[in-house]
Amino acid sequence: MLGCKRFISLFGFAAFALPLFAQNYGEINGRVTDPTGAVVNGATVTATNKATNVARSVQTNSSGNYTLPFLAPGVYDIQADQPGFRGFRREGIQLQVGGTDQIDISLEVGAVNDVVAVTGTAALLTTEGAAVGTVIENKSIIELPLNGRDYLQLAQLQPNVYAPAQGSNLGFRGGFNVAGNSEIANQYILDGIDNNDETTNQPLHRPILDAVREFKVLTGTYSAEYGRQAGGQIIVTTQSGTNEFHGAAWEFHRNSGLDARNFFAPQKPSFRRNQFGGVLGGPIKKDQTFFFCAYEVQRSGQQEAGMATVPSLAF
Repeated sequence: MLGCKRFISLFGFAAFALPLFAQNYGEINGRVTDPTGAVVNGATVTATNKATNVARSVQTNSSGNYTLPFLAPGVYDIQADQPGFRGFRREGIQLQVGGTDQIDISLEVGAVNDVVAVTGTAALLTTEGAAVGTVIENKSIIELPLNGRDYLQLAQLQPNVYAPAQGSNLGFRGGFNVAGNSEIANQYILDGIDNNDETTNQPLHRPILDAVREFKVLTGTYSAEYGRQAGGQIIVTTQSGTNEFHGAAWEFHRNSGLDARNFFAPQKPSFRRNQFGGVLGGPIKKDQTFFFCAYEVQRSGQQEAGMATVPSLAF
């Protein structure tokens, strides 16, 4: 029996699209104080994305607190300014998908044109929520070997995430169990949008591997925003363009050259798979508008050997 399939996926978006849901974005917050520990009201705090140079600014409230929500995952520089105090600058803050980083700032008395720069700091701890999860970054997604280039296979590297039970009807779709829940109890979020197939509760759309920036698997203690499913929360964010042009092209080939023959097959079934494509991203208008597109084709031909009961010569 010979089965052939051809699959083409085209995926593209512009980075100026408005944010839809908070799960796909990060947040930076904290408190600004003076050398005595008193809060500083009205200080301007600015977060700048190093890849796109897009900046967001807020002012501290009467309690000295500030919040910068709906920030795209990436590397940020934080700057704080207030008349009568030296400027404060902290560089290289890695904000991950669905993450909340608390950056408390202490301003020193001095001239406004003086800046206190902080570059070497300890890793940030998540103190704003009780959710337990791990982020798989783009470097791991692209460089780790994956059969069929399915990035969700990396979810099983996380604690409390397991392959489905033997004989599972959804196991062949790439499902997995989280914290003892069924593989149909997971929730998939793609760029802040519900990405669940209502029939099988598996991801409806799987973006091209090279178009995935990072994804996060939450395994327990969810906040109210994750209220649909009791299993894992899989939050996927896709790539976007930056101020520099970046691209890649690839082709992966697999065949039956080193495969073993099925014991009951008269000859070794043939198998051939080719996956090829490319990605390209960059600026449309520097510091303002960006693009990113990805294209991949999969062509495969496969023979399958099976056993069946057939009528005897007497019949």
